[in-house]
Amino acid sequence: TSIEIAFNLWLFQVGNCTDIVVDNLTFKSGGGHGVRGSGCRDITVRNCEFGFLGGSYLTGFRNGTTRYGNAVEFMAGSKRVLVENCWVYQIYDSGYTHQGLTNYCASDITFRDSLLEYCGMGSIEYWLGPDSLCRNVTYSGNIMRYAGYGFGGIQRPDKEMSAHIQSNGACCNQADNFRIENNIFELSTYDLVNAQSKMNTLPVLK
Repeated sequence: TSIEIAFNLWLFQVGNCTDIVVDNLTFKSGGGHGVRGSGCRDITVRNCEFGFLGGSYLTGFRNGTTRYGNAVEFMAGSKRVLVENCWVYQIYDSGYTHQGLTNYCASDITFRDSLLEYCGMGSIEYWLGPDSLCRNVTYSGNIMRYAGYGFGGIQRPDKEMSAHIQSNGACCNQADNFRIENNIFELSTYDLVNAQSKMNTLPVLK
């Protein structure tokens, strides 16, 4: 009886900003990211709902046919980031992610106490470029369910990428005080946890 088509938009974007709090908001039905930060400092996202996000084409990337869209994404050296007590579901790519390219340091990042389910790639995804580092990063107290299920998992061409923790690009990841602890992982269409890193720099799982 009805059809909804999402625009290719990032619903909330901040770049090179400090002291940002995103609290008690709902982000739904967008073709791009829910919250996207780049080069941010001291940013908190809490008590938010993210649903049915992503799936649009990533304009200007490769041949233009790659689809994307995360609930919460931090790029380009964002530091002192806290994401907590959110509900994330039906995401094309990943629920939470921090990413970066060459000479990038993801530091003082905490993803905690959230429910993430039906994310097409990862409940939480991280990847770094060469000579980059994850320092003082913690994923704790999260419940992660049904990775690779939902609309994203059904439609993705790379179904072998689904995992609750997805370290996309393991050859370059380095970890320093990177902890994945006290989480619950329930059902995945491929891996439960794929937390790879360079030799002798693995995150600590407990």
